[in-house]
Amino acid sequence: MKRFLSTLVQFGNDIAPDTGDRVRALVFSLVSNSITIEEFHHSLQDVTNFPLRPFVVPFLRAHLPLLQRELNNLARLAKQSPQQYLRHHEHVVLDPAFSPSEPSEIFHSDVTENGKRRASDRYSSI
Repeated sequence: MKRFLSTLVQFGNDIAPDTGDRVRALVFSLVSNSITIEEFHHSLQDVTNFPLRPFVVPFLRAHLPLLQRELNNLARLAKQSPQQYLRHHEHVVLDPAFSPSEPSEIFHSDVTENGKRRASDRYSSI
């Protein structure tokens, strides 16, 4: 799970530093249970302008609760909210020892043969 989340943040950073910051904030909101998986899914696609692969939501539903419980327990022991705890303990979610996987494993590629990105389907109908 940490590798997956680290890959998301790294992909955002590869797009632009501001995008990376926004993806990091979304990841922390998701893990601290401030937003739902569906809100995270929608917001992440908006921020990165890349559609996620179909396995992402079921993967998060299966694996996120364990990470959320771990964060809540650690925050409770420190007498902090999950958000406060994450501000000083990012390694609970984003461990630098985990090397990110390929973003193409998570996001659908919108790159054409000439190397340019296609317009997203949701924007092509506008």
